Amino acid sequence: MKKKDKRKKKAGSSTITVTITDTPWGPQLNKEPVYVGDGEEIDWQYAPSTPFTVEFKHKSPFKRGTFDHKHPHSGNPTVSANPHKVYRYSVKTNAGKVDPGVIVH
Repeated sequence: MKKKDKRKKKAGSSTITVTITDTPWGPQLNKEPVYVGDGEEIDWQYAPSTPFTVEFKHKSPFKRGTFDHKHPHSGNPTVSANPHKVYRYSVKTNAGKVDPGVIVH
């Protein structure tokens, strides 16, 4: 049974779900890159109770720079929109690692 998310969302905010799937070639994401705007947040999802790590390589567009199976929600972007800036991050699972990006638009 899933726990209910008790976080308060900003009025008008929406969630972008990024699903992580293991393949024989490593982890694969359903969105790559992820486009996120003001009032939007990312929720990384992987197999229930299975560890994964999301880590921004340099600067994160969010308050935190690391996310995992216990803390999969990004919150809203904390940087200004820049459609030409890609925030690179790594996703690590038991199947390996992939390095996609986030663009704040």
